[in-house]
Amino acid sequence: MFDIFLIALALGVDAFSVAVVAGACFLSISLREKWSLILHFGFFQFIMTVIGFFLGDSISYYIKAFDHWVILLLLGLMGTKLIYDSFTEKEQESNKLQKDFFSEKNILLLSIATSIDALAIGISFSIMEKSVFFPSIIIGIVAAIMSFIGISLGKKIGSKTSRSMQVISGIVLIAIGIKVFLEHTI
Repeated sequence: MFDIFLIALALGVDAFSVAVVAGACFLSISLREKWSLILHFGFFQFIMTVIGFFLGDSISYYIKAFDHWVILLLLGLMGTKLIYDSFTEKEQESNKLQKDFFSEKNILLLSIATSIDALAIGISFSIMEKSVFFPSIIIGIVAAIMSFIGISLGKKIGSKTSRSMQVISGIVLIAIGIKVFLEHTI
């Protein structure tokens, strides 16, 4: 149980980081946007672990060959967009940026990007012939809780008038993408 909890914490770090970014950049996050992010991140951590388990070892080689590229691309694009928009947006465009960030498409992309490692964990559960459903539920719940905490923390450190938080948040997203990329290629 303790090992599963540690795995869940490790997997939830990326979701937590993105949630901090969201909270710091958008202080007026609606309840719907907040819960959309939390539930998507938790669900994708859960479901990607289950999918990895059922895919098993046969596909792990192919996934490991490109997963770091996908994460780098998705987080790099989102981070670059946040940085670019921080320099070009006017006050009335701030709401549009928030709508774009919390659009279903972006939430899905961020959910996938932050849960690709859970796919690998599911594959390892399959290889070790471990049960997947209980650990997957724990992983999903922990990711959702970490996302909730991340948004709350982000709101505390962010400032609506400070565009520098948007730049910092964009850099954080890009850095996460680079970190994952380097971990997989070095």
